[in-house]
Amino acid sequence: MISVEKAIHLVLKNVSPLHPVWVPMEKALGRVLAKGVKAPFDFPRFANSAMDGYALHSADARLASPRKPVDLALQSRTVFAGTRGVDKLAPKSAVRIMTGAPLPKGADAVLPQEEAKIKNGRLILQCPVRYGYNIRPVGEDGRKGERVLSSGTFITPPVIGFLSALGIRRISICRPPRVAIIVTGNEVRPPAEKGLLPGKVCDTHTAFLRAALREFDLQPVWSARVRDRTDSLKSRLKKALGTADLVLVTGGVSVGERDFVRPVAKSLGVKTIFWGVAQKPGKPLFFGRKNNCFLFGLPGNPAAAVVCYLEYVRPALLKMLGFSKCRAIETTARLVEHAQTHSNRTFLLRGRLCGQNGDRRVVISKKQGSHLLRSFVDSNCLAILPNDFRYEDRKQNIKVHLYPWRTI
Repeated sequence: MISVEKAIHLVLKNVSPLHPVWVPMEKALGRVLAKGVKAPFDFPRFANSAMDGYALHSADARLASPRKPVDLALQSRTVFAGTRGVDKLAPKSAVRIMTGAPLPKGADAVLPQEEAKIKNGRLILQCPVRYGYNIRPVGEDGRKGERVLSSGTFITPPVIGFLSALGIRRISICRPPRVAIIVTGNEVRPPAEKGLLPGKVCDTHTAFLRAALREFDLQPVWSARVRDRTDSLKSRLKKALGTADLVLVTGGVSVGERDFVRPVAKSLGVKTIFWGVAQKPGKPLFFGRKNNCFLFGLPGNPAAAVVCYLEYVRPALLKMLGFSKCRAIETTARLVEHAQTHSNRTFLLRGRLCGQNGDRRVVISKKQGSHLLRSFVDSNCLAILPNDFRYEDRKQNIKVHLYPWRTI
């Protein structure tokens, strides 16, 4: 067996971002840029007003004071956003201007409407108006040719809005990975409220993995349930290895008489990277590779499979998608109750993180069986207890990995 840290290191060392593809901007939400973006033009393209008010020459207001106010002639027109505007503003004059409207040539400041005093058709200034006041200069948000977004930038709705402002419609992202799911076990049946024969169980793996993949807007290229027979498993696994970038197999990876995943994978040319991690739950985790396709053999116990997905499969998906930060979101918290491992394995225990940053506490869920899924409903993190952990006092901090779907 290898350590938890060694296992995640090997996963991220072997997996690489997939090759870039160009997609419409609106389909890139939640991805990361594979290639940086340069501004095709100055943005804003023209100087414009940041306020509704009056455009003027700041030099004309330099000597204005309450005792010696300065008055400027008001031009009769108003400059609106979307219009060509006034070609040139004459000295000792001002023009009404709206937010976003192009600044007249010569104007270098905008007095907000709420600060303005109008008398007899003239603008009365009782204090100086500084140069650049309420002006949005050319290129303030990006100069032509400037790299405004770097590769690896996470694409959020504001990023898409910014790209749209630059007139960009297609961007480069890492190709979404093709994922195949194989659920093994003679006992596994499609979910049903009634009609299950004794000894049979509902398939939880397919539902969980499909739902988990939707975090990245991924759908499996195909999924299958297979019985514990080498011929059935071999035909499905051969197809998966030939069509997917990532194959997720549940069950059949331990040392039982019908645990065929590893020998079948080996017969199909899969190279073992590791098998067995010193952790609980999820000890029999398998990770292998055939060419550019990776295979995870997840434990058959549902809770153990969820833990292994969170700690290893999800980081692999993030790496394939081009993310730079792939590991589980980690923080620390006080362990408020007695716990110890009595083992050479790391315990990944479902728990509830609560409190604020200055006083975060984690409460371990009571039921930790590797077959029990309900504990994920009320928990929001995995509490990490290293091997031979000993509880000392209520001030003792431990590492905590937050669920990506957490609620705190």
